[in-house]
Amino acid sequence: MSFKTTVTWISTLAAYEENRNISNACEVFAKMLEKTISSYNAMVTAYNKDDCMVDEAYELFCKMSECDAVSYATMIPGYVSKGRFDKALEIYESMVRRGVVSLSLMVDGYCKSGRIMEARKLFDEMVERNVVT
Repeated sequence: MSFKTTVTWISTLAAYEENRNISNACEVFAKMLEKTISSYNAMVTAYNKDDCMVDEAYELFCKMSECDAVSYATMIPGYVSKGRFDKALEIYESMVRRGVVSLSLMVDGYCKSGRIMEARKLFDEMVERNVVT
């Protein structure tokens, strides 16, 4: 492919991520001339899926000039899955704007960490709930 768009780059990166080929995903990301929030999110997702390389994901997350709901929705469960709920909570607390997705992820994280009372408290405080909640 002689002309690559941002969509092409991200699609290629996502394909490697889906096949758990983190080294090729890293190569694609490194070659990208224009990195967008979507490309960063795709790479953070790749790190979190590949044996949950959560520290590498967080390092990249910290380099992002801006984060969106997807960025946080990738990092929070990454830390929860590694049993590092304290770090997931730190990321959640750094969020400027929290929504039903981030709140639901934290309820799940509290439950998985055995902190059922705190999960229930957060659930009860939620203004908006959905099927996942």
